[in-house]
Amino acid sequence: MKHKYLFILCSTVLSLVLYNCSDKDAVPPEVDYDELFESVTLPTVVPGLPTPVQATPGELRTSAKAKDLFAALGNSSGRYQKSAAIAPEVEEAATAVLATLSAEEIETLQAMTSAEAEAMATAEALPAPYKAILDKMRADATLAEYFTTYTLPTVGAPETYTPANTTPVDRTLGFEGENSACMQQAQTSLDEGLKRVDAKKEENTVLVEEAYATAIAAVATEEQACQTSASTAFDADKADYQAQYNENLQTVNGQQEELGANYAPIKALLNALLLDYLRTVHILKTAEQEACAKKAEVAEANAEVAKSKNLDQVEATYQTGVLDVKKVVREQYNTCHNQGGGQ
Repeated sequence: MKHKYLFILCSTVLSLVLYNCSDKDAVPPEVDYDELFESVTLPTVVPGLPTPVQATPGELRTSAKAKDLFAALGNSSGRYQKSAAIAPEVEEAATAVLATLSAEEIETLQAMTSAEAEAMATAEALPAPYKAILDKMRADATLAEYFTTYTLPTVGAPETYTPANTTPVDRTLGFEGENSACMQQAQTSLDEGLKRVDAKKEENTVLVEEAYATAIAAVATEEQACQTSASTAFDADKADYQAQYNENLQTVNGQQEELGANYAPIKALLNALLLDYLRTVHILKTAEQEACAKKAEVAEANAEVAKSKNLDQVEATYQTGVLDVKKVVREQYNTCHNQGGGQ
């Protein structure tokens, strides 16, 4: 009987010892984090490019009516004899001027030199007397057909974008457990996984910032090139027109007697058209320069939008990565727990 009680006592003590040395205190195997997080892959974000600026250049158009007049004058050498008929294009133009302008206004235009026209055209504003005469001529339907027309350059509006209102992702385990070896392992794994996605987020953010810096640098380069181009815009057209004017003026002055009463109104019209053309070129050139600055402004705004979109993509990728890490760690914990690595 004594031996029986002794056997029972020893069995009980052994059971207690075995219980205290149960799987609860077993150390989980060492983790290969590369293998553990093999399924967690954050893609490298390829930054999207800024939306191109929508713009149209200015346009300068010499009227067909003026070209016909210039052609008629160009073919007139030796033709305007007192007994010869005046070209109908010249007769028509002279008649329209005489019907619209006073003798004083015709004299004002006739006396203007090309150098004076150049100076007035590039001034802040045309002198009042000349502006009044040009306005009067443009208001006449017949004379208006001789004047140069133009279209100002346009620049589209910048792109708009509202950045995503992203709620910060929860970086905790998302579940509770006692301070067991499995729980400690899970927390360590979470820290390692988050470190990896944090590093990838930083890498992607750097790519976005570099793309933005490149875009901004390009804006400055493009604006400089645009301003250089604008400073010489229409210069070739202007040179051609001035050469045509000089030829026409030489023809008219050389045949003043033959032109008779048509001389003064034709010369006045040629000078008016020159002044208006030079003024139009000045307006367009100034508008092109302003458009360059506007395009740069819009391009910078579009670069900011592209940056915001790209950063939103980085954040979305990052948050997906955090959730994937937490999922892997939860599965790791469950496996450890079910295998007796912790309760």
